[in-house]
Amino acid sequence: MLKKDNNLFKFATKETTQDSFFSWIINFYNVTDDELYKNFSKEFLKTIMPKDLVDKINDIKSIDITRQFCDIDILLTLNMKNNEQYYLIIENKTSSDLGPHQTKTILYYTKLIHYLYNNKDKFKELSIDVDTVNRKYEDKVYAVLIKTTIRNNDSNDKDMIINSITTLNKEENEYDYYQTSKKYIESISISEFLDKHIKFINTDEDLLKITNVISKYKSLDNLIESYYDSISFNLSNDSMLKNDENSVDSIVKRGYLIENKTHFRTNKLCFKCFESNLTTRNLDNINNQSNSITLDKLNYEFNDERKLVIVDTLNFKSGNYYDNKFEYNGNFWLEKIRENNNSNKIRYIFLFVKEIDFFRNEYYTFKGLYRFKEISNVNEESYNVWEKCKVSDNGIVSIKKQDIEDYIRKEELFHNKW
Repeated sequence: MLKKDNNLFKFATKETTQDSFFSWIINFYNVTDDELYKNFSKEFLKTIMPKDLVDKINDIKSIDITRQFCDIDILLTLNMKNNEQYYLIIENKTSSDLGPHQTKTILYYTKLIHYLYNNKDKFKELSIDVDTVNRKYEDKVYAVLIKTTIRNNDSNDKDMIINSITTLNKEENEYDYYQTSKKYIESISISEFLDKHIKFINTDEDLLKITNVISKYKSLDNLIESYYDSISFNLSNDSMLKNDENSVDSIVKRGYLIENKTHFRTNKLCFKCFESNLTTRNLDNINNQSNSITLDKLNYEFNDERKLVIVDTLNFKSGNYYDNKFEYNGNFWLEKIRENNNSNKIRYIFLFVKEIDFFRNEYYTFKGLYRFKEISNVNEESYNVWEKCKVSDNGIVSIKKQDIEDYIRKEELFHNKW
């Protein structure tokens, strides 16, 4: 059995699982005399720390790791050799953007500062030994936002935070938190403060730096190797579309899809981008999709019961799942015929392949327009054989109604059906 076939992170998909993994890596700094493991922890920390903390990393004596304190995913208390303390807030996202409380507290920076000044007993309850000699905490607290599976991120997290801070309402708790740190933050401007104290890991390039460190040390433990497989999944997909090309509105506006291009986290996008051009029909008794789409105008022109033109998604893993498979470089798709399968009514399919990564994010790759060819028996199993239609030389497939009808009429004439 290959390790990738039984990857822990395939099942442990929550952000809290990733929090635990990060905490486990960082804790190597404390619990091992093995320099290889300690170097792993140190290199990982360097990739996620703001620059000011990176410059101090060799001065760290030990690290206290606290989970879910003040709503913070991971709080690191960095105990320095000179008895000073610094704090690093780690906010981890696997598939979502920042929420209002996170932007209004600058990733909980202002909330933590407020607690350090006004509620030290809260730290004692969690056995966090806070430096009580120090009377100034604003320049001791830093934060990092890590978005590990958001490709081509189109959210400007820095601007979202600035907008939230400049529009705080006096009635909000976050307003009180901000007042504690306001003098320090605005003494250097909000934007410069963010550059100094907050690190944003929210692009492919940023994520690749973490991935490279994990890759370097993945042989140390199967768990590290499993995480490497999970985090590198979406970075290795060169077919991924940018977000500004990925929405339903943008696809409808340009009027076409591109073969072998992948759409990220676009639930039912493959149906919705057709809705302005095609007629939606409930096809519960025809295939496994409850809202497949048909071209009613063409239905009467077909001479047999195979007359439906639909859009469908297939659940695939590694190109071969549920006994369906592609052959001859994707030019043929073999669909296993099952009991009570009514796909004999379908003639053409706009085919999307759906994959799910280790964090339960969905990816849809458009494969093209396929035409039913024949029923074939393979190893005593019956398959519908679908042949890919060559509708263009550059892989661009129009979703405009007239163009789709022209594609199909051309195919039918070629196969001498009309």
